[in-house]
Amino acid sequence: MIILQLVYPSLPFLSEIMQSEIVQILSSIHNIGCLRKESLPNLQERLIFEIPSFKEFKEQLLAHIKSKVVGRLKEVRVVPITVGGPQSELTGIISKRFVKLLSNYGIAIRGKAKKEKVYEWYSTAVIDGYITLLDKTLKKEDDFIREFGEEWKVKVSSTSLEFSSPRGSEYNFPAIVRTSLLYEQARFSGMRDMKESGSVTRGVFKIRCSPLWYMRILDAAISSLIVQIQLTRGEFIQLYVGINLHPGVEYEPLDISNLNDGIDTIALTCSRVPLLEDLELMKYLIMFNLYYEGAYTLKPAEFVIYGLKPEGLRFTVRFSLPIGTEEISMLGRKLETLWGDQKDEIVEALKDFGEFLIRLYKVPAFQQELPLDRLILTYKFLCYASTEPGYKSPLEFIYELVRIMNEENIRPRLWGLLRKHLQDKYKLSEEEANEKVKRIWSVVTKLAESA
Repeated sequence: MIILQLVYPSLPFLSEIMQSEIVQILSSIHNIGCLRKESLPNLQERLIFEIPSFKEFKEQLLAHIKSKVVGRLKEVRVVPITVGGPQSELTGIISKRFVKLLSNYGIAIRGKAKKEKVYEWYSTAVIDGYITLLDKTLKKEDDFIREFGEEWKVKVSSTSLEFSSPRGSEYNFPAIVRTSLLYEQARFSGMRDMKESGSVTRGVFKIRCSPLWYMRILDAAISSLIVQIQLTRGEFIQLYVGINLHPGVEYEPLDISNLNDGIDTIALTCSRVPLLEDLELMKYLIMFNLYYEGAYTLKPAEFVIYGLKPEGLRFTVRFSLPIGTEEISMLGRKLETLWGDQKDEIVEALKDFGEFLIRLYKVPAFQQELPLDRLILTYKFLCYASTEPGYKSPLEFIYELVRIMNEENIRPRLWGLLRKHLQDKYKLSEEEANEKVKRIWSVVTKLAESA
């Protein structure tokens, strides 16, 4: 086995997306060994992982960039860069130092970026150049460790904190990392000014890196990007999913595979039903989906969903939503205690019905036609009772849910809309979808009768 390592500053958002990308890459490699995280001095982290051959690792690294990163760009149609003015951060960098770096290896970037189609230019010309550069630079494992596995240089004073990558510091970090982790007034991330009086102490926080590290960070952010949601005209929020491994825990190949499945499950769930209005309910739906798909590890780790809002020259964190694997394990134990062998069928019915309610709730016409506020509130209490230890039985809320579902003026319309939702979601025929509705109705009705 060959041992590789990746070292990076232990900063919010950056830490989770770097761990997420390594998990995605390693899950594609056969016969890998263990993965573990170590906390280093000076606010740094090290990921150590065992691989059977560097050649296969490099192939999967490049394949990940070609497929996952480019795929995300095509789906979301945005590069997470600063958006202020026609000279975006990315086009400015690519047109200067990065072009020169590529030219040293005989690599040319085709064409120029137009602001409205920067994702197309990035996913073709820039990605191709970057992949070629990695291929030429990373000949053996020592090259990878030299570029990405050495500790960063850190300078600390009473009013400044500066990180720079070991192989160069020509560029500022991508703004999505640099601006999202800072408090207002440019104070250090995680540090508070505790003076009793006087003005706020301002600190200088610099994070700079080599061209290769700049592209690695930006590509990790893109591969973690789930969806961009329009809030109002011209205002968007972007959802990202990362992973937070626990220091010292050894994650084996099955753990890595399950965590990668969890990333995909969260991405699919959030792209189908992004419920920004109620993050608690969105968390319940994600947990149901992760549990039903078996997309988690029994070892301690966290999935972290970030909601970032691009605002001019910076990104602001609207929320971060952690979901611990221990929470999902606890959910499984409680469901087994409640429903035994029926738990999987019941979870499937509940997650499908919950996603259906949320999709209805986002259409104003259905809010006037159906008692969606009552249905969603009852469903949320049902989720809470199913997941939280020590709370009252979920059967009480299932009984109330069925009462609403079976009201004479509600049942036919709700049945028809649920059938259409399942047709669209699972690509079913009308007859197949109708049978699935019958099963869902039957499952919750039987549970209500036992309440």
